[in-house]
Amino acid sequence: MDAALPRGCAEIDAFFCDDFDRDGGAPVALWQGNGDAAARSAVPGFSLPWALSVSATPSTSFLAADLPAPIGQPDRAVFSVALNVQPPALPAGAMDEIGLLVFGPTHINQQPHLRIVVLRSELKLVQFDPSVVDGGNPYWTVGQFPLVPNAWLEIAIAVDWSSPSSVPHVTVSVNGMLTLAQPLHFANFPKPTLPAIIVGAFYAQSLSGPWSIAYDDVVFETR
Repeated sequence: MDAALPRGCAEIDAFFCDDFDRDGGAPVALWQGNGDAAARSAVPGFSLPWALSVSATPSTSFLAADLPAPIGQPDRAVFSVALNVQPPALPAGAMDEIGLLVFGPTHINQQPHLRIVVLRSELKLVQFDPSVVDGGNPYWTVGQFPLVPNAWLEIAIAVDWSSPSSVPHVTVSVNGMLTLAQPLHFANFPKPTLPAIIVGAFYAQSLSGPWSIAYDDVVFETR
């Protein structure tokens, strides 16, 4: 996707794409809603006409998509997720923290996964490994990126399992600019047989007040 040239799913050839333009901005049936459905609404999109807005007020609400096995998966070394998001402006000094994207396998909460988190004035890429025990921290901050409030951002995450070291390699681009390229901290991140994506406020804490985030053009691809 090109952040300077908005394109909806009709112009994107991908394994999975949702631009939330169906049925007046309603998510397609592939998404399963959790939390307060009233917290989800249609707003003007990055690629017109619609985007999905999810609010945290302070209850959480999110959508999860369990995807079918990608075609030719054994030969595909790279899985990627790209989406456009519009985060809110936070008050100066606010300690707000909210999860806006998760990528990993089906039954994602019990499996190794990656998540994008808004923390104060930054975006964070966090890796989770439930096998870390004995007092270790199962969450590891892989990288942090500047947050541009009230503006559409294109975020693209790609995980590559082809490294000879057997440790998956991750890249992150924001608005088409590569901002991170490195091995994951935890080697335990197997390629999902059945991938899954979560968007919305899947958790929220220390909120300074009601706020919402908009999503558009969610794309999953393999190569």
